[in-house]
Amino acid sequence: MKNLYSSVLLAVLLFSGCTQDQPLPDSGGLAGTYRTNGILDPSCVAISDDRQLPTLTIRKESDGSYQLTRTDFIPNKRTMSLSKVQVEPKSDSLVLFYQDQKIGHVTVRTWPKFEGKKVKDTTSPVLFVNYNNPDDQAFLFYIGYRE
Repeated sequence: MKNLYSSVLLAVLLFSGCTQDQPLPDSGGLAGTYRTNGILDPSCVAISDDRQLPTLTIRKESDGSYQLTRTDFIPNKRTMSLSKVQVEPKSDSLVLFYQDQKIGHVTVRTWPKFEGKKVKDTTSPVLFVNYNNPDDQAFLFYIGYRE
């Protein structure tokens, strides 16, 4: 009986739905296109068409800095960019700086991801950017995951 109980317990542990956390990208792996949804960014909850959700593209520059470009599609297509963004790796995150001001970070989080009509808990790196400069009337806010 003990062997049966031990075997069943071992089988449950081996076949349970454990998933490994995805590691943070290194600063070189930060580049790419990021997407969002109404759960990550509540300001997008009224947008029903995924193709109209804002995107953020991060491009690595030749000097090692990054360019962040947010593209909005509603009400009209428009973009906002920040150049010369620096990245500083920390033990549990990547921290983003613009003009020596911390503007965001990338951390591993568990969040609900929509796949059709299903919602699946996903653990992956999530990007958070919040830049506001009233002098330039510049504002860039984004929460998303890399495609």
